[in-house]
Amino acid sequence: MVATARIAQVAQGLLLVAVSGSPLCCGAPGTKAPTWSTDGPALGDSPTALAMVEALQARHRAPETVTFTQRAVPYDENGPQAAQTMDEWLRIPGWLRIDLSEPEPTSVVFHPQGRTMITASGRRDGDTGSTVMLLMLDVFAQDPGTWLAQAEAVGLDSAVVSAQEWDGDEAWVLGAEAGQLDRTQLWLDAESLLPLRYLEVQPGQGGQAVVLEGRASQYRDFDGVPFHTYFEFFQGGELRLVEVYDDVVIDGVIADEIFDLEVIAAQLAGDTDEVGAALPSRELLPPGVLIPADVEMTPLSPHVAVGLSGEVAVSYAVGDEIWVSVSPDGGERFAEPVRVGGRGLLGKGSSRGPRIAVNDKAMVVVGLHGKQLMGQDGDLLAWRSTDKGATWAGPVQINDRKDATKEGLSAIAAAPDGRLLCVWLDLRMGATELWGAWSLDGGASWGENVPLYRSPDGSICPCCHPTVDFDPQTGDALIMWRNAIAGERDMYVARIVDGVVSEAERLGNDGWQLNTCPMAGGGLDVTTDGKVLTAWRRRHDLYRASPGKGELRLGSGQLVRVAVGPQGASYIWQQQGVLHATVASKELQLGEGNHPWLASAPDGLGPVVAVWEVASEGPERVVCRVLQER
Repeated sequence: MVATARIAQVAQGLLLVAVSGSPLCCGAPGTKAPTWSTDGPALGDSPTALAMVEALQARHRAPETVTFTQRAVPYDENGPQAAQTMDEWLRIPGWLRIDLSEPEPTSVVFHPQGRTMITASGRRDGDTGSTVMLLMLDVFAQDPGTWLAQAEAVGLDSAVVSAQEWDGDEAWVLGAEAGQLDRTQLWLDAESLLPLRYLEVQPGQGGQAVVLEGRASQYRDFDGVPFHTYFEFFQGGELRLVEVYDDVVIDGVIADEIFDLEVIAAQLAGDTDEVGAALPSRELLPPGVLIPADVEMTPLSPHVAVGLSGEVAVSYAVGDEIWVSVSPDGGERFAEPVRVGGRGLLGKGSSRGPRIAVNDKAMVVVGLHGKQLMGQDGDLLAWRSTDKGATWAGPVQINDRKDATKEGLSAIAAAPDGRLLCVWLDLRMGATELWGAWSLDGGASWGENVPLYRSPDGSICPCCHPTVDFDPQTGDALIMWRNAIAGERDMYVARIVDGVVSEAERLGNDGWQLNTCPMAGGGLDVTTDGKVLTAWRRRHDLYRASPGKGELRLGSGQLVRVAVGPQGASYIWQQQGVLHATVASKELQLGEGNHPWLASAPDGLGPVVAVWEVASEGPERVVCRVLQER
């Protein structure tokens, strides 16, 4: 408790200054430092502070946003104390948020007016002295003249510039001459101009000045943006805190709600049980509107998930970014769409695209991202939201072998107890195999990748997406995929019990001899009493079946899905560009459309919700329709 209280005190205003503001010049102790750009204007022998800031900005690309996790280890006279992990969001210029879980859930927000600490019991505003910390972050992006004026206002004498040494290397020091360690000052590496060291003088007890010092090291290059991953904080010359940064994401999307003090207070007070209920910027759209007509976007590759309480989450691609729309009332009305994020190119198409899952712990969306895609590269990245889709953190890479998931065919499902299982077609062994990974913390981290099925003939069908779901009665996972054995491309299903995969079972009465991939996965759902329902294609026809039972023909078509609601199983399928569905055993024609998906709440009480694409440019391209109400 003492250690975590000390960390909270530091977060309130002592440090956390160079969370992003010390990009790079040095490597880890004992390692060779990375090489950073020295392009830009020459400084000469007696540069001014303005010239140095201008040169720094000319040499290095500034991030607009940074998200990361921090492992903070406090120190006292007895050495290191218990560590704590924090989540952090940075928007340059001017904003930094740090979330702590102990001794109570707390958010500390640094903003242009100062700092604010928020807990479930209320908020406390700090003085504007903490803007010195924001200056350290903003030096890469703020107008140089504006930055210097702000620095001077908080005690840094920009008229004083000296050449000194740090760790055997030359450095420029803004704000102090050699030996003047009782002044606020910033140290820059003389070659790269990246911040090394920061000293800030603050008033202490009894009128004694206290010198706070931060040192940055172990730097990494994040897509051309320098960012340090190790930081030491000293108070009065004594080591007080070590911070290690991980899961760093540069220029990801950070929703405005992350820095909204009223939203944060509502979240910590527990007043955000429903999206739109306590989030002032999450007003619900008119009934039937998924994306406002005046929003300039064309969504593609929609997917849908339904939570235990009936909330509906629809994910889709907009360009190479993932977006999500959430309905708190079973699909009747949606909140404004939220941009989740992206990294490089995003896989899209009838069987590819973002996949979303929902449980009581989180909403998690997974997408294939790479620099080339098209089977050349690609990793599965996951984002998570713990406030019902209002804000998103991540991404976290799921596959532990780079590019093993480059085929881009995956599925994700959420168990009622909070577990998540992501499965995909994996290429790490040379053949196409079915692999998976579990998350036990709502998508914040993912476990070791595990093989789930290998065909005795070498590869399973390489271009048909797998499917995964959970048995709400037992908690077991069910997986379904198209196999390739003795020239037949048939659907198989298996059950995972306590991590052990059962023997694979073929579905249907007949085999499909085929020398190519039909690019047709299937649909899978489980009733509340444990009955497994599947739907899939063979030749030009669509079938439904339960393992060990005979098949029943649905009709002709291509893609087919199944979901269970209060009126029984509903199916949706695509036939020559027209969508068909069944509700209460009655067939409906939904009109023209492609790439349908179907989902329902795991308790079987609904809603059952379908999404698909239509031939339209603009926000109306993705359609969402409730087939069975809750």
